[in-house]
Amino acid sequence: MRKHVVFSAVKGQVLLKNSPVADLELLQRWSWFGVDDGEARTKTDAEGRFSFPVVHARKFFAGDDIMVSQNLTVRYGNEMLHLWTHTRTSLGENGELGGHSIVLTAHLDQPEITSRVAIAPNAMASIDGVSTISHPYLEKLAQAEAALSEEKLSSALKHFLSTPEAMAKLKIPFAAIPGGVELRAVDAISKVEFTDAALYTAPAPDRFAHNGEVKYVGAKLRAEVALSFQDGSVVNATFFTWSAFLPVSPDGRPSYEMQVDPEWEVTAREALKKQVNDKLVAAQLAALVDRMLNKRPPDARAEMLGFPGERNVSFKNLRIDSFEVLSVYDGKAPISFKGGISIKRAAEETEQACTGSILLGTRSLAQEEYTFAGGKDSDFNFSAVGFRIVMATDKSKYSRSEKITLSFTVENLLNRKARYLPWHTPFEGFRNDFLLVKNIDTDQEIQYSGIMASRVGPQDDDYLQFEPNSSKSSTIEITQAYHITEPGRYSLSFKPLAMNVMSNQIEFVVR
Repeated sequence: MRKHVVFSAVKGQVLLKNSPVADLELLQRWSWFGVDDGEARTKTDAEGRFSFPVVHARKFFAGDDIMVSQNLTVRYGNEMLHLWTHTRTSLGENGELGGHSIVLTAHLDQPEITSRVAIAPNAMASIDGVSTISHPYLEKLAQAEAALSEEKLSSALKHFLSTPEAMAKLKIPFAAIPGGVELRAVDAISKVEFTDAALYTAPAPDRFAHNGEVKYVGAKLRAEVALSFQDGSVVNATFFTWSAFLPVSPDGRPSYEMQVDPEWEVTAREALKKQVNDKLVAAQLAALVDRMLNKRPPDARAEMLGFPGERNVSFKNLRIDSFEVLSVYDGKAPISFKGGISIKRAAEETEQACTGSILLGTRSLAQEEYTFAGGKDSDFNFSAVGFRIVMATDKSKYSRSEKITLSFTVENLLNRKARYLPWHTPFEGFRNDFLLVKNIDTDQEIQYSGIMASRVGPQDDDYLQFEPNSSKSSTIEITQAYHITEPGRYSLSFKPLAMNVMSNQIEFVVR
């Protein structure tokens, strides 16, 4: 019976500043679903060399799911360094590298890298660690990558995008905006990134060159593209494809007859957003929102207007004061807006602010009436706003040790008395996570570290009472519950419980 292998034989050398490291202990570990686990140790010799023998499985039968985690580590100074981290999915001898022996050169003074080796036409092995791996596939890939020229890649991509077929595809997103100027040419290509390269036997993602027959080098391709239009304007866009292929000659050098996956795309979001924004008319957008509100069932409309459960609620004089085009894609543009509305409830009529978002069909920008392009409820949101939250920090710049004090003001926007539930606000201190604090530079959210209160429904005396068009304020030290320890630019926004609330976002700097 053929024995299963959980870790093939390994040999290698450990270097520090390109010099051998002697008498260094290495730890080898493996685990097959926690059933067949083990470890072994060895030391480097005077030349920094080491070896581990093949490890055979103690299990006699392999199931369908084969996942053996493998690790080779060494402690150097105060650090535990990984020489080899891999999960193998076969149990044959030298199955880790598609039949090739594991031969490593570990560099203790180098950062960890990820090595990807083709082991089958549709399979790639991924190994992490501070080691370089001796393997013919990696040697050929390095040769092809070293011969790549950014200038020639740019030229090849420009040639591809200038073909009639590619130009027709480039025109599609701009054609969805009526009255737009026609695309004339691809002017220039810059900032070409050819990343995660691999070798192939054919220009297809599932044809890895695992057996030495290399015909193509392929990679993800990203580049900046300058598009010129008939009126002389130039739009900067971004090209991206998951798979771009270049033929490789027998001597390992790529040529530049580029083949690209049909799903490639060029995005010019900012330019398209500006085109839509320039053509939008607030009154026509308000008319579309008005129609969408009137199409809602009475109970759903009453909830959007801020009076859930009441049926005798109507509105008029809806206006839009400001809007923002959030994106443009496939002939659609999600748009957020703010404005005002007059709401009648029984004998009472009030002027209120409103906010919301809607998915607009961009081709309707040339029509008298705009059209809704959504297919689900979330494509249209509307809320009549009774309260506005105004936040401000006591300073704009802080040191890392300083307390950050937040001023929190609730304004009643109605010309009538109203009440506001102060739960999840500074009026009751930190009893819940009601702020979103983010490091703008790293896009990392600062986690809330305060208590989380659990309550039954509110009673009448739980509410704050407001006179018409009045306000109430409170302050709180946000660093009590949001630990800001790193320097950078930060944003802060409120996470309201109620739908009929709008608030500002603020920024501050920690140095």
